[in-house]
Amino acid sequence: MKYIIGHINASHLGVRAVFLATFISFVLIASVLNAHANADNKASDNGKYDELISSGLVMDKTITPIGRHFYKEFMAYWTAPRGLSDYTITIIERFNPQWGSIAWISVDDDIIYQQLISSRRLIMEDLAKDAVRQVLQFMVKREIIKRYKGSMDLEGDGY
Repeated sequence: MKYIIGHINASHLGVRAVFLATFISFVLIASVLNAHANADNKASDNGKYDELISSGLVMDKTITPIGRHFYKEFMAYWTAPRGLSDYTITIIERFNPQWGSIAWISVDDDIIYQQLISSRRLIMEDLAKDAVRQVLQFMVKREIIKRYKGSMDLEGDGY
């Protein structure tokens, strides 16, 4: 990598941007973990905050305003299920100039929902409601299977 005084090297700027994004991500994760630890301490003291603690994560990986609108609609209808823990829901969107935006939702790397999304408000609400319903059904079924097996062995999963 060549450093030139008075000129910004594009590859050096890319490394800085990646480093900065990674650093900010770690700071945010640390602050969330710290907030959860503080909430756990307060909840154990008086029990008032038990319903506020969730052990799941919903990530937004949308890239257009249409995708962000879908994410916001999904979150408006989403309620974290009680008794389910350790899940990561990721809402991903890819824009195709010919077809529009394609959104899919994965729960712990299992794709649950995939749909072309449009900018019309009523259609977006219906899509978000349907997506929430499908994600909740998947999560409940997965939890039932996990509890039915009663073992962490992956023998029955084909591994």
